Amino acid sequence: QFPSLTLGCSASSATSAMSRWLLWHLPLRLCLADGRLEWPAVAKDGCAWSRNISSQYMSKEDCFFECERQSDCKAVFIWENNGQLQPSCVLMSETCIPNSLPCDADSWCSYNKPSINLWPLTGLNSCQWQHDLSDELPTSYPRYASSQDCFDACGQSSRCQAVFIWQENHQEKPSCVYMSQACDVNADTCGPADWCAYNKPGQSPSAASSARRGLGLLYLWLLWRIGLS
Repeated sequence: QFPSLTLGCSASSATSAMSRWLLWHLPLRLCLADGRLEWPAVAKDGCAWSRNISSQYMSKEDCFFECERQSDCKAVFIWENNGQLQPSCVLMSETCIPNSLPCDADSWCSYNKPSINLWPLTGLNSCQWQHDLSDELPTSYPRYASSQDCFDACGQSSRCQAVFIWQENHQEKPSCVYMSQACDVNADTCGPADWCAYNKPGQSPSAASSARRGLGLLYLWLLWRIGLS
């Protein structure tokens, strides 16, 4: 895991060889001309509609600024080519889920507030429920919480290695489940209506999952040996 860096806004730093190398190799937080952090698009259709605070028509820049000045705003949902004079701007009370789907002006594009540090998304339905330790933790660990609060709570426990989050749960806040083992990694696209897994930074897939894969390979090898005999 590389740290997120913030580059200065001077023209010289933006054109230096070192800056060009950093732009290519590291996940950066880029500083805009007015000193604010840039809002990179994180997903197409990645926000949970049930988490919207308000919606209006305004430019992308004004939409970002409006979210920045509201502490309860964690992300924005923007549709530029909406047939109106200004883009559609929806302020969200919850961060949006990153995905690799291409996003353009004809799509609803998700932007998370740059000041929020999210854990890396591990995959869709990739946690093992037998590793749920929520009932073993103090009641101060919330079962319903924003993604950031869920990450922060898990980070306070040495036993918690990952979290399972479900945004579109028909509750006031997303469901937050604490896991004693890191979750598996998969490339399946995860959305607000799914159980999405996030490993604590620095954690690898669970040892139990690795053991299961090893036993599966051993089983196939034994079948192959029996077939030869």
